[in-house]
Amino acid sequence: DKIKCQSACSISMFLLNYEEENFAIEVTVEIGQGSAAGVLFRANSSGDEAMFIRLSLDENEIQLVKQIKTLDWLGYLRVERAIVQSAKFPLQTGNEYKLHVITSHEYIEVSINERVKLSAMSWVLKKGRIGIFGEYGIGFFKNFRLWRI
Repeated sequence: DKIKCQSACSISMFLLNYEEENFAIEVTVEIGQGSAAGVLFRANSSGDEAMFIRLSLDENEIQLVKQIKTLDWLGYLRVERAIVQSAKFPLQTGNEYKLHVITSHEYIEVSINERVKLSAMSWVLKKGRIGIFGEYGIGFFKNFRLWRI
């Protein structure tokens, strides 16, 4: 069985109800159409602050993205995204990709199809909720597993 996240104009996400800090997750991702799909973690309850593992069809990359709330120069709250690390990876609509993500304290490691592609340190968000997302299209997810470490 597959879980489907679909959004025509932005991002659609599903978050688990509890927070995790140190864990490993594994999930099979398929981008049905659109620009990106993947996993988010260390998210707040609304998902507007989080770390994302983003499979981007537009850039043909796997990306580690942080999304945080900041104040602009007028004092208005806004959400800001920044790519922490990225790696080229040939992605195609309809193909399945096995993601494996390990987070331990500041350390984050990401494998796709059994190959380590990203390895980074991040102190921005230490713990939070885990979930899946589809961005400007449809993402399918199956075989989701979580281990606490």
